[in-house]
Amino acid sequence: MHENFQSRGEQMLDAMKLLQDDIQHYAAGVALLAVHSAIAFNDAVQVKLAGKWLKDADHKRTASYTRKLCSDLGHTTAGIAHLEKLLARKNDYSYSNTIIDDETAYAAGIHAERFQAWALRVIGGLK
Repeated sequence: MHENFQSRGEQMLDAMKLLQDDIQHYAAGVALLAVHSAIAFNDAVQVKLAGKWLKDADHKRTASYTRKLCSDLGHTTAGIAHLEKLLARKNDYSYSNTIIDDETAYAAGIHAERFQAWALRVIGGLK
C-alpha cells in the first residue's frame, strides 16, 4: 500500500524538476511540489513501517509521528529535518502573499530531494 504514496511523491518530484528548468517562471510551483512530494513520501514511510498513515491536517504532527516511529524501529531520523523545513514554509508557499523567489524554490527542491532519498532508504529497509 505504501507504493501508492511513493508513486505520488515521485510524480510530484519529477514535475518539480521539470519546472526547475524554468524556475524564474515557476518558482512557486516548484516550492509547492517540493512540499507535497515530501508529504507523500512521509505517508509512504508511515504506511511501510506502521501499516497506516497519520491522517492529520497538521503535517508537523505527522512529521513527529514519523520521527517517533523510525526511532522506535531503529531507523535513522536524520532525513526528517528536510521534511520539517518544508512543512515550516508550507503556508508561506501556499497561502501567503509572499513572492517565492528562485533561491527559495531551489532550496525547497533540495530539501525535497534529500527527504526522498532518506524515505527511500527507510522504505527499502535500510537503517
